[in-house]
Amino acid sequence: MQIVNVKDVAKGTELVYCGRSRGWWGMPSLMGNPFSHHAISQARHIGESREEVILAYKHYLWATMQGKAKCTVVLKGQKVEIDVLLTKSIVEEFFASLTDESILACHCKPQACHCDVIAAAYMWWKSQNNRP
Repeated sequence: MQIVNVKDVAKGTELVYCGRSRGWWGMPSLMGNPFSHHAISQARHIGESREEVILAYKHYLWATMQGKAKCTVVLKGQKVEIDVLLTKSIVEEFFASLTDESILACHCKPQACHCDVIAAAYMWWKSQNNRP
């Protein structure tokens, strides 16, 4: 699985967009990160650092994969309980649509981003579901 910045991809490239915003790929992704470290953002929740919001997304995605309705994350040094807006079935359908050759795209790469979490979660999901 490859993770790229959408700005570095030629228009028309087959990719799986995982960001919050719109662009030539059409719609925001359901897998977009609801957390951001930028004060001015389309994200629902704001944290202090890239690392903090990536970790929050990891907890959020794991809660989703477990079918939970709420998730506790740390933002700006405080524990916050948030609603999980995705469903387990949506995430499973998303993972089922991926392959090891899929190209995930966002606006963060080459920096660390939530797509790294998605890729790791996909590999775990694949191993648990006997996917080749």
